[in-house]
Amino acid sequence: QHARAIVAAAEQVNRGSAPIGVPGMPRGWRKSWNYAEGILYLGAQVAEALAFTHSKGFLHCDIKPSNVLVTEAGQALLFDFNLSFLEQAAGPTVGGTIPYMAPEQLELITADKSRRPPRLDARTDIFGLAVTLFELLAGRLPFGSMPTHLTKSQTISHFLERQRRGPPSLRSINPQVDSRIASVIESCLSFRPEDRLQNASELAGALWLELGWHR
Repeated sequence: QHARAIVAAAEQVNRGSAPIGVPGMPRGWRKSWNYAEGILYLGAQVAEALAFTHSKGFLHCDIKPSNVLVTEAGQALLFDFNLSFLEQAAGPTVGGTIPYMAPEQLELITADKSRRPPRLDARTDIFGLAVTLFELLAGRLPFGSMPTHLTKSQTISHFLERQRRGPPSLRSINPQVDSRIASVIESCLSFRPEDRLQNASELAGALWLELGWHR
């Protein structure tokens, strides 16, 4: 599949809306890209948006495809900061979309009040972006869709167990994805935050490098 399918989809979805553009984008959409490269281009932009957000002390906490707007020029815009909060704030309100939530977010929902709650930081958003990239590249979520027969507590336990086991091989599902970037995305889906890339700027750099650009 070719990357132009992404832009065509954006044109169809945005048809009838006012044109959206972001001035100053340093890199343009390449017509020669395949679908995987187009997704990495969008992902690099979202990672840069997260790096900026984190530099201001905020976490997004709800990264998923429906919270990324794609323009007809192939620009990715991150929005819906309803669940965002200052990283240093005490007692953040936990919310999100369970299949995209990092283990520490899920554990925070069910945390024993007598124990120290898990800490959320930039690596939490990195996990959500990695889930999004995996889904867009593989056509499926790395840890499965929402089960319909379980309670909320059971659903959280279900996802935590799957996350502990780790994601399936991305390249086994989509060989079009280069092994180096597949390894980066899979590492960002690690159960332990310390095993992921440690900041969004690092992830953006890896994605740009895969596309042949240096930040």
